[in-house]
Amino acid sequence: MTGLAAAAVSAALILWLCLGDPKRRRALRIAGEGHGTSTRRLIAAAACLPGLACAASGDAAAFLIWLGGSGAADVNGVLPQLGVQAAAVAVVAVWSAVFTWILAKAAALVLPMRVTAEAEHDGLDISHHGERAYEFD
Repeated sequence: MTGLAAAAVSAALILWLCLGDPKRRRALRIAGEGHGTSTRRLIAAAACLPGLACAASGDAAAFLIWLGGSGAADVNGVLPQLGVQAAAVAVVAVWSAVFTWILAKAAALVLPMRVTAEAEHDGLDISHHGERAYEFD
């Protein structure tokens, strides 16, 4: 079983699991009770079987594709896949930092990001809440 076929089978089972979720059915006002607890557990376990079959067959590339990898293991094994995932984590970290900084600067144009020096000196308990939290006298 190739990695894409295994991923497709697992995705179909997960979709079936989601459609039978009682909470989701109530929220969407879909008639019927949905799957019972034991049925949901059985479907979730069945969704893992294609990936386990890939791993048991020794096809590391198919297993990594089933896990959602890029398939870099087709070239040189598991370590290139780890490198691809590490690079993806770094890209997400940089992306998050840059856009958080941009949003903070945009918010600073509309809202003050810091309190005044006087309020900071007096203490935020008094300036923002009108009471003193701690007495150090």
